[in-house]
Amino acid sequence: MSSSPPAELEAYVQLAVANYIHISATALLVYDTFLTAGREVSLIWTGPGGTWRLSVLYATNRYSALLNRLMIILERVEWPGQSKKVCTAILWLDALFLVITWLSIAAFSALRVYALGGKRLWLLMLVLCFALVLPAAEIIIDLSVFVYKTPRVGCGGSSTIPLDAYRIVHCRKSVGDPF
Repeated sequence: MSSSPPAELEAYVQLAVANYIHISATALLVYDTFLTAGREVSLIWTGPGGTWRLSVLYATNRYSALLNRLMIILERVEWPGQSKKVCTAILWLDALFLVITWLSIAAFSALRVYALGGKRLWLLMLVLCFALVLPAAEIIIDLSVFVYKTPRVGCGGSSTIPLDAYRIVHCRKSVGDPF
């Protein structure tokens, strides 16, 4: 007969895994940004044939995604003096950068289909309509359920855990475990 781990331990493990995944994804994006910076400058910003509109679209997509990842990390980390006001600002910036990223992806997708589809305006509009569903849903969700809940680890709205698991997390932090 096997016994299952307590719910608190399971919640802590899920939180730790989610934190490690977010940090890994952010590290990979930052690494890619540094790795491709030279080529980006020569091909996007100073390269031949590029228009400023495409450069703006590229920069919006690239750097809003990076800023979104950094906000997610800030949501999940605790620091001295962390306040509800700061957490609220971080959560709103996270949502803003996420929506901007999705809008730039929607614009890029629609323009790509337009160019490859024989410059048919109806294709551009169809793809744009479908691609705008996700950012629109995110905006509606953020405006309707943006609530500061407790207990939490860091600021993250998705980091709420049961009170017992919260206590375990703080006990682990006292012995030096960052997550």
